[in-house]
Amino acid sequence: MEMLPPANIGKMALFLALTSTAEEEEKLKREYKESGYLCGVTGIGGDCDELKRKINIAAIGACLNNNIINKTPKEIHAVIHASLEAKEGLLLSAPSGGNFAGKIAVVRYGDWLAVAIYGHSAMHAMTNHERVGLGIMHV
Repeated sequence: MEMLPPANIGKMALFLALTSTAEEEEKLKREYKESGYLCGVTGIGGDCDELKRKINIAAIGACLNNNIINKTPKEIHAVIHASLEAKEGLLLSAPSGGNFAGKIAVVRYGDWLAVAIYGHSAMHAMTNHERVGLGIMHV
């Protein structure tokens, strides 16, 4: 059993979440898969209060749709915990009524899983700024 996560799994998930184009995202996913990593990406958006409910569901969906996890309580539990960690970093100081648009990237290697969320939030278009969150969990 692997006791420590791969050195760059969080960084890899962040890089994937930070991609700006579909081409860039696909290229990175191919590179990761060629190196033995499992990965997937999904978009997320809405009111920041609403996101608190949507992030876990979106991350689980991305994992299941990309065959990153099996549909077992143990593996879904790991995704939930990594998502909760990422969500805390992302929404800790988000104002009520603010909106967010971004993406969730999930990277897995062996028994370790990283969830990264990156995007933009604002209460008004003139206050738009970037936010990021990261969570890593053992499966």
